[in-house]
Amino acid sequence: MAPTIDTKATAVHHDLPTPDPETPVKPRQPYKLSTLCVTVENPSMKDQYGSSSVPIYQNATFKGVGNEYDYSRSGNPTRSHLEHHIAKISSAARAFAVSSGMAALDVILRLLRPGDEIIAGDDLYGGTNRLLTFIRTHVGVTVYRVDTINPNAVIPFIHPTKTAMVLLESPTNTLLKIADSSVKRSRNVHRMLSSLLITPW
Repeated sequence: MAPTIDTKATAVHHDLPTPDPETPVKPRQPYKLSTLCVTVENPSMKDQYGSSSVPIYQNATFKGVGNEYDYSRSGNPTRSHLEHHIAKISSAARAFAVSSGMAALDVILRLLRPGDEIIAGDDLYGGTNRLLTFIRTHVGVTVYRVDTINPNAVIPFIHPTKTAMVLLESPTNTLLKIADSSVKRSRNVHRMLSSLLITPW
């Protein structure tokens, strides 16, 4: 004979107060950068093999269920994991891994539209200079070259509606000048820092 449950008995609740915990719950302190760097979690638990460390996918194409990845140039699990980790340690919503610093700069400068203005340093990496010349000529963006070690030199060039970006390089290449990162922020102005010679930390 199968056991039966008395539904009336299980529906009876006590009215005793719930005691407070003996030890108050403290909010966890945020991890320090060194801990964040070595704490790697898998953002996607779709890895069918459950590897304990992230495998390096060297293939060019993918096939199978999900269709999340098809061609490594547009994305692969290794790069997605790296981007997730960089975003986490940078306290950012997203991060994008690209093949070079110039590729990163090209991605960012594609935010600009014809008629926009950009304020850039007067001592920049040669590749950056060539890219700025290209967008000035072919996209119709006005580029101002300013001494960015002095934030007061930047202020006269900030237009309330046309300035779209302030491009800082620090230390500069080749004179190693340190740009002042306190250059005025504006609601509609992107501030970009190229740190070719040092890390963000």
